[in-house]
Amino acid sequence: AFIFYNHTHGREMLDIFVHQLLVLVVFLTGLVAFLEFLVRNNVLLELLRSSLILLQGSWFFQVSWGL
Repeated sequence: AFIFYNHTHGREMLDIFVHQLLVLVVFLTGLVAFLEFLVRNNVLLELLRSSLILLQGSWFFQVSWGL
């Protein structure tokens, strides 16, 4: 998240916005993973963490293929 936050120098506003969205998703994933560590056997946290990881993966996939 730190790299993506500082990777916006000299970019267009749309690129900055997309990077900030990814930073938000990375921080949320970390927070949910930490909450999942504290609260065991919670299906909602597991599904939320999995969904956020899939969201990050789909973003990287789309960027790598230029979609």
